[in-house]
Amino acid sequence: MFKKGLLFKGAKLALALGISFGLSGCGHSIKLAEYKKFEAEQSQYAPSANEISNPQLPKVVMLDIDNNNLKLAKKASLGKSISTNLNTNLAQKRIANIVYRVGSNANNAQMLNKEIKAAELGRRLGVDVGQVDYLITGQLSNVSYDYDIVEGLNSLL
Repeated sequence: MFKKGLLFKGAKLALALGISFGLSGCGHSIKLAEYKKFEAEQSQYAPSANEISNPQLPKVVMLDIDNNNLKLAKKASLGKSISTNLNTNLAQKRIANIVYRVGSNANNAQMLNKEIKAAELGRRLGVDVGQVDYLITGQLSNVSYDYDIVEGLNSLL
C-alpha cells in the first residue's frame, strides 16, 4: 500500500522527468551563417529616432464607463470603479498622461464632442490645437458575479 505523500512525490518526479525529456528535443542548434542579411524598408508607421529617444506620453481624456442602466452595475458603481482602475494603471505604469477625467453625463458628452471636432479640424489643417490624443470611454453590456469560498491557511509562509 502506497502512502498518499509518497504517491504525490512520485507523480511530481514523473512529471518533471517527462517535461525535461520533452524539451530536450528542442535543443538543436541554429547556424546563423546560413542566413543572409538584408536591409528592411523603413515603415511609414515606425517612429523616428528622435521620437524613440524622447518618448512623449499620449495625452488622454478618460470618460467614466457607462453602467448602461444595468442594476447590478449601478449598485456596485462598476463603471466608475473600472474607470478608476484603468486611470490608475495608465498613470502609474507611465503608459499615458491623463489630462483629465470626466463623468459620463450629457453635459460632459457634449463638451467632449466639441473638443473631438476641434481636434479633427486641427489635424486636417495640420495645426496642433493642444488637444488630447485619445479619448477612452466604454459601456458595460453584461454584468454578473460569482463567488468562491476558499479555506484560510493555518500556517505562516
